[in-house]
Amino acid sequence: MKKNIGFFLLVICLVVGYGAFIFLWDLSQVSGTAPTISAPTSVLELSVEDDEEDMLEGVSATDDEDGSLTDRVYIESISTFDENQERTVTYTVFDSDDNVARTTRKIKYTDYEAPVFNIEKALCIYYVTSTEEYKDYVSASSVVDGDISSSITIDSVNYDDSYNLESVTL
Repeated sequence: MKKNIGFFLLVICLVVGYGAFIFLWDLSQVSGTAPTISAPTSVLELSVEDDEEDMLEGVSATDDEDGSLTDRVYIESISTFDENQERTVTYTVFDSDDNVARTTRKIKYTDYEAPVFNIEKALCIYYVTSTEEYKDYVSASSVVDGDISSSITIDSVNYDDSYNLESVTL
């Protein structure tokens, strides 16, 4: 039994030591300085028809060792709409040493329209046994994100005194 515990402790020490070695090795492989990336501070106005290339307008990146990295900048993420109907775009660039730099910019769509909900089939209350099943009867689409039906949530279902459906709040 004591041999098993000793062997087990030896294995744990080896695994921890190997993990520490790999971690320190990774740290030693990063060299040079991080690149710099910049974007205008003004809100970029776009059409919903514009593509990602248009979102890169005015964004530039450089590195002391690699020079211009502007052609390597990519869009890492685009946030949901905020209270001002603007989205935040996060731009990222890596240099040849895998150093990273990020910046953000606000965008606003000039021709944005709110999502459209559609009733796909007649609501047959006799067959609906849970609020989740109401999603089978409704679809939604957005001019920005396309089909967003999977994002529909049912907030409430109201019935009148005779158990007739009054409303479904999405």
